[in-house]
Amino acid sequence: MRIGESIIVPTYRLKLLLSDLRKTYTQYQDKEMTKAQIADSMKFEITSGNFNQKLSDLKNYGLLEGARDKFKITPLGIQIFQTGDAKLLENTIKHVPFWSYLLEKYAMSITKNDFLTELIRTAQMNETEAKNKVDGLFQEYISDIKMLTGSYTIKPISKEMAPPIKVTTIMEKSEESQTQPPPTLPKSVEKDSIKMSIQYGPHRIEIVDDLTFRFAEQMMRSIRKELIKRGVQFDTAL
Repeated sequence: MRIGESIIVPTYRLKLLLSDLRKTYTQYQDKEMTKAQIADSMKFEITSGNFNQKLSDLKNYGLLEGARDKFKITPLGIQIFQTGDAKLLENTIKHVPFWSYLLEKYAMSITKNDFLTELIRTAQMNETEAKNKVDGLFQEYISDIKMLTGSYTIKPISKEMAPPIKVTTIMEKSEESQTQPPPTLPKSVEKDSIKMSIQYGPHRIEIVDDLTFRFAEQMMRSIRKELIKRGVQFDTAL
């Protein structure tokens, strides 16, 4: 949001943005992402005003870079999630010029009157507007710098983390087969229907015929290639 003549400060607080970006990092880590992929990872509609404001705020904090359809989490953001080092949060706050100025000048001892003075002198906000907005803006600033007091912890995320692979085989008897003649099926599955469900991250398919089997085979090859990129070694060729 803009305050005064030309000063920009984030609309959303750092703690909330880190929570949202953590979901994205868990899924994509240091990979390039589209805007749609980020929105999906955070469970937002891509056209949401809140989502687009959060993208802007993440850039202001130095946690996200890019534009249009090419985004990446910055080295600072990656380091925060990989190490869980809360000391790095000061660097994110210092990416916001006005916050950085206040932190350098007052450290952790700024008062609301100090903040009001800076809104008028530094942000060049007229006195009436500054007095109307000082309570909210001061609390937003305090909310961010409180994260530097040691009360906020970050659980590190391993660089090698990948979406879980789950393969399950389900043998089930069709309820309809008890009241209707069975359809024409291969002899080995004439009495019971056989389904195999394969799930990789958010992707899941059921194998019920030749077409879905071939699709699953293609999917498993793609999974294998991705795991090889992540350093997983296989004993046999596929």
